[in-house]
Amino acid sequence: MSLLLILPGLVLAQVGKIAGKVVDRETKEPLIGANVIIEGTTLGASTDLNGNYVILNVPPGIYTVKASYVGYQTITVRNVRVTVGLTTEVNFELPSEAIQVPTVEVVAERPLIQKNATNEIRVVRSEDVQNMPLRGYTSVVAIQTGVVQVGGTIYVRGGRSEEVAYYVDGVYFNNPYNYARTGEVVTTAIEEVSYQAGGFNAEYGYAMSGVVVTTTKTGGTKYSATLELITDEYGGFFRSKETGNPNFHKKNVLTGAYSQGYSLYSISLGGPLIPGYDKIRFFGALERTFMRNRRPSFYDGVQATVVEGQDTFNINIPAGLLRGNSTSRWLFNGNVVFDFKPFNLRIGGTSFFRTDRVYIHSYSAYNYDRMPREEETTHGYYAKLTHTISASTFYTLMFSWYRTFIESGDNIWWDDIESYGDKNKNPQLRDWGRNQPFRPFSLFAQANTVYPNYSKNLSSYVGVKFDILHQIGRVHEIKAGFDLRYNTIRVYGLRALDIANNRRNNPTGSNENIYQTAFVNTLGYDVTGKTEVNTGRNGAKHPIVGAAYIQDKIELPELILNLGLRVDYINPNTDQLVDPTKIILESKGDWYDMADANFKASKPYYIFAPRLGISFPVTDRTVFHAQYGVFSQAPQLNLFYTSTILFAQY
Repeated sequence: MSLLLILPGLVLAQVGKIAGKVVDRETKEPLIGANVIIEGTTLGASTDLNGNYVILNVPPGIYTVKASYVGYQTITVRNVRVTVGLTTEVNFELPSEAIQVPTVEVVAERPLIQKNATNEIRVVRSEDVQNMPLRGYTSVVAIQTGVVQVGGTIYVRGGRSEEVAYYVDGVYFNNPYNYARTGEVVTTAIEEVSYQAGGFNAEYGYAMSGVVVTTTKTGGTKYSATLELITDEYGGFFRSKETGNPNFHKKNVLTGAYSQGYSLYSISLGGPLIPGYDKIRFFGALERTFMRNRRPSFYDGVQATVVEGQDTFNINIPAGLLRGNSTSRWLFNGNVVFDFKPFNLRIGGTSFFRTDRVYIHSYSAYNYDRMPREEETTHGYYAKLTHTISASTFYTLMFSWYRTFIESGDNIWWDDIESYGDKNKNPQLRDWGRNQPFRPFSLFAQANTVYPNYSKNLSSYVGVKFDILHQIGRVHEIKAGFDLRYNTIRVYGLRALDIANNRRNNPTGSNENIYQTAFVNTLGYDVTGKTEVNTGRNGAKHPIVGAAYIQDKIELPELILNLGLRVDYINPNTDQLVDPTKIILESKGDWYDMADANFKASKPYYIFAPRLGISFPVTDRTVFHAQYGVFSQAPQLNLFYTSTILFAQY
């Protein structure tokens, strides 16, 4: 079937730059050939005929910048903040050595606004995160202007959740199938979180509401380590007299507060890979989290006796945390940097493992141990080579690999689909494939009610990305690049409770017949979900997406212009329907499928998107932004790729 999809956008640059002017303190004349260096790095530049300098390819962080010139005293500016994709301005006025003044050290103030950005950008650095009572970059984004968080899902400017693009170290971390956010970052590994709300320049694509770019730390020239232990399960607990259940109604003896069953253990380590040799550095962070209640809150509980007909029901839901709402997570972030100027190679990535119990209120009274389970395994890894050709030009070549697998189902039977509705294995069932009715008054599932559905999704991609940046003088920053991504999509889902009854009623039926009547939706798997399928109309889908862009960022003293053009390439790489209003079905024996006559080959298409952004600083507290551009986003992929066996059943 013909499919559209949102391109994940480009693998974004993870560096900023420092620029400014060096002049004589007394005469204000430019100093030609003055040296400006970033302490603790090999980065620096010399001023031109107008006293201007630009230092490119600066990783985000806080630096000390020093300016020196023959016959003049050296000035040092500390606390200089560099942000991904932006220019940090640092100007120097050097006093002559003939004028005796004390050693000059300046502490740069944090700007109240980002006048260099042509759209709204909020930047939160690691030291800010450390002072926040928050965990993870999504919680940092959630407190920004225009952002609403509901149950862990981020919404920006009233848009849909899938309209926000998430990048970690340049790797796109939205699931290509439905554009849901996946993975997470160890809090102590965060170097910077940059959030943009609309009006993106040509480098960014296929995000209608917002873009979140997270950069992780790299190892320094000296060893550093952190250890973090957090728990609310300390000081001893006693069993609640009201419920007699120690697992769900714990109260801390020291504080008198109810425990949420929260425990977090985090460790990080970074520095030279070889002691005393700082050209090869590493950083790694590992975090383990467990919460009995993944949405911390206090529940008053319910104790009631309800009569329905001839039956009496005692409802006893204890106060405290919600039952069957736990989460268990492991998270790793790491990288190794090989810094051999003019080449810099960074290899790293993220792994995330999650097991959640998904709270359903109707299960809370009698069936809390059968709350459905959801598991996620997400990996995103990259190798990025940066080559500094000259003081004004560098390019970046990046290869990335991403894979996410999300699975959900009944907590006991899980992927044993044939057992969900088997009355021999589930004697509490009313009949084969039928749970007991919800009671009293259709409010609560009875004990051992089987969660009826099972699903899984495996999405992955391999990508390549190239960017080149050239600085012309102090004013023009020319940037161009392209990327290409080859995706693999597999999805499977059905009403698993029906399978055993279908098999019992039709013991000689084919698997296609048994599973089709349970509304199986399968792409990339056979109908049982056990075997991967790579060919045919219901085989794995491989959409190919790409983009190219060019932009000129014009940085004038009182005006910033960002002019660009972006071209997106979308190839669904599958067939599309000839006429959706005339579907032809064909018999396959005891099941039906869509006939080949329904389909024709789809074609790739292109989107041309001009972009213009303007930033006009009015004061140090006020900036005027204006943008024009073509911003497009197709619906998420799961609305287009549909199994033909499911389509035929409808």
